[in-house]
Amino acid sequence: MTFLLALLFLIFGSCGSSFAQSDLSSKKVLILHSFGYAQPAYKIIDASLQESFVANGLDFNNLYFEFLDLARNPGPEYRHEMADIFRRKFRGRKLDLVVTLHQEALRFLLEEGRTVYPQGPIISVLGDSTFSEHSDPERPLIHLPFTVDVAATAREIFRLKPDTRKILVIAGSSALDRRFDHVVVTRLKAWKPELDVESIPPLPMEDILRKVAGLPSGTAILYTTIYADSAGKTYMPAEAARMISAAANAPLFGLFETLLGDNGIVGGIILDHRVEGQRAVQIAMDILRGNVPVRPITIVPAPLSPVFDLQQLARWGFNESALPAGSFVLNRPKTLWTDYREYVVAAVILFLAQSLLIGTLIFQTLRRRKAERKYRDIFDGSLEGIFESSPEGRILTANPAFARILGYDTAEEACAFITDSASQVWADPEERAQFVRMLEEQDVVLGFQCRFRRKDGSNIWVSLNTRRMTDPHSKTLFFSGFLEDIQERKKAEEAVRESESKYRNLYDSMMDGYVLIGMDGRILQYNETYLGMTGYSESELQGLTYRDITPEKWHKAEKEILEQEVLLRGYSDVYEKEYRRKDGTVFPIELRTFLLKNELGSNIGMWAIVRDISGRRQIELEARKLREDLAHVTRVSTLGELTSSLAHEINQPLAAILSNAQAAQRFLSQDNPDMKEIAEILGDIIRDDNRAAEVIRKIRALLKKEETRFEELSLNEVVEEILNVIRNDTALAALTIEKAFDPSLPAVWGDKIQLQQVILNLVINAAEAMKDGSLDRRLLTVKTSKKDERFAEVSVADMGPGIDERAAGRLFEPFYTTKHGGMGMGLAISRHIVSSHKGEIRAVNNPDAGATVSFTLPF
Repeated sequence: MTFLLALLFLIFGSCGSSFAQSDLSSKKVLILHSFGYAQPAYKIIDASLQESFVANGLDFNNLYFEFLDLARNPGPEYRHEMADIFRRKFRGRKLDLVVTLHQEALRFLLEEGRTVYPQGPIISVLGDSTFSEHSDPERPLIHLPFTVDVAATAREIFRLKPDTRKILVIAGSSALDRRFDHVVVTRLKAWKPELDVESIPPLPMEDILRKVAGLPSGTAILYTTIYADSAGKTYMPAEAARMISAAANAPLFGLFETLLGDNGIVGGIILDHRVEGQRAVQIAMDILRGNVPVRPITIVPAPLSPVFDLQQLARWGFNESALPAGSFVLNRPKTLWTDYREYVVAAVILFLAQSLLIGTLIFQTLRRRKAERKYRDIFDGSLEGIFESSPEGRILTANPAFARILGYDTAEEACAFITDSASQVWADPEERAQFVRMLEEQDVVLGFQCRFRRKDGSNIWVSLNTRRMTDPHSKTLFFSGFLEDIQERKKAEEAVRESESKYRNLYDSMMDGYVLIGMDGRILQYNETYLGMTGYSESELQGLTYRDITPEKWHKAEKEILEQEVLLRGYSDVYEKEYRRKDGTVFPIELRTFLLKNELGSNIGMWAIVRDISGRRQIELEARKLREDLAHVTRVSTLGELTSSLAHEINQPLAAILSNAQAAQRFLSQDNPDMKEIAEILGDIIRDDNRAAEVIRKIRALLKKEETRFEELSLNEVVEEILNVIRNDTALAALTIEKAFDPSLPAVWGDKIQLQQVILNLVINAAEAMKDGSLDRRLLTVKTSKKDERFAEVSVADMGPGIDERAAGRLFEPFYTTKHGGMGMGLAISRHIVSSHKGEIRAVNNPDAGATVSFTLPF
């Protein structure tokens, strides 16, 4: 296959080379393959791409063919490692265009490999036909989707085999195989709902062969792909097609070009990979000449062609005349008349136009020499090693890349030095013997990975694609093949294995719980910490869903989190809920949930990191109790300092009660007391008594130690009440207190006693700051206002000396004070109270004089 590729370049590559433009020779194009080198489709389309690019004037050395091998390495770590390798490999090389083959390579380039090729046009070949999500105008995408026409192929089955009553769809067991199976079955049923369509389930190859050998009459087989069977054995789809065709008692049809030829299918309506390569190059050359599309994505549908194998048509007795117009028929044998007619024509031409023939021969000779030079350029410029070796191990032919990979200065040196590759090249001679036996049995061995010994004695990992070349008697003449340096890939694979091991150890030793659940909520996987946290056994836990161990009061809230966060953006914020252990006890947890997708982008589950916060909750409860105790002590201490004010508040109504009572006595001692006047005096006594009782109630409320109780409050009334309690304090007596209350404030949500403690602290601090100031500057302003649509704000402003810059950063720290004899807890407690109310407190110096301390509360 490898030398056939070179031969194609030799025959066709020279066409149009005279039209190559010098300004195109420096253009660099990356052809990025999704899977491994051995894909038959890649052999065809790569040959077409190379031939067409070189024919259009591009330098072969500026074509970079890279293979991601994502089918065998689907994990995210491997993709990131490959992105790092490409960044290093193409650092300093500006790519003018990237051509991706299959959808996986396109997704890799748009995601992990974005920094390798950050901007510029992309041509996607053989991608998903439904892909339409690209919207980046800086990276215009021309999409040549892979297309299959199941219905058209089915129509040709009925055209060739009118007695068909049943179509058996055969696919392998890999994810890609099953996806093709689903597409084919769905489209067949949509095309003809009454058609009897059977899809075989994942089976070992032996069972598939037994089934196709005993099919009832009237059955046709539609084969998709088999990359692996249910036993885990891998195949190339063409290889599997040959095996099935040989065993089947019914005709085998297919959808892919790579199954034609000698691979056993009759034919079908098929995508021509060579044509796709030519179409891609035609678009690429237009872009490289400066005609870059302005739309983010341009979709160019692929043409399909009817292609059939004449040998298979004859095997099943199908009439060639039943084929659709324009069909291409393979394996058509030459007739004696055809051969004879060519000789006659040649003889006539030779006889009538000998001079013209001589001229033609001269032209062909020149053209052949030119093609040979071009083939030599391709041979010498290939990035892969090309070689021929004798069965004994002597290197017969080698290109410069082969010599470079093995550490030799020239290809001639490698050919002269290597006379026995088993001992001079292969790190394991026994492995070479095994490789030769495989070649003798199979003729072609693709993707054989082994270690080679370089000239300096160091070992290197390589991948071999080799064919056994034989004489007419099947005797081995020599081996020819390609040699690829995969040392960096092996390092990446080893790094992936080490990463998997590291994360497995981390997973097993995590102090937090780890759990994986399906999209139906069923618990699928977990670590030991999670198992111990729930109290269930392994068999019990695997039969439950996460809802079974979550108290019902959390179900609605968690459902909203999963729908609005996890399913929309792929993960949730950290949130808290409760679990119920097997023994029925309920305990608090915090967790974060992530969405899990497969390689096709479908949701397949969710995983979460779960932490038991019972201990933290207990500590928080104890800390809150201590803070409340300290706040109570501070409140009592502050009220103790306001004794004179409180005494005055109580003495005023008591003195009024005494005065009114004495007046009542005097009136009653008269002969004709005025009862109306006495009634008014008794009303005054009752009013003053209620006033004294209200003062005492307010003081008791501030002194009483109670649990925090949140309720709707009028902020203006809360502030007014505490100012009335302390208005006659000595520290406030010489002050002017201005109140600026916003009457339109909505109710706030909070604990009245705690909020009054904050206001009390701020007012006392403001009064203390102005005690040494002049009388005309002892102004204290208490203001309520609406900060925004969610919060109210209370501010206490003074005209004192302001806040020292050195103290500004520590003002709300516990035990920090600037007052002589102060405890340093007032502002610290105030900050905690405001924070527990979901608000903020801050202190700033006023522009003119003094400072303002303000805090916010939610409505």
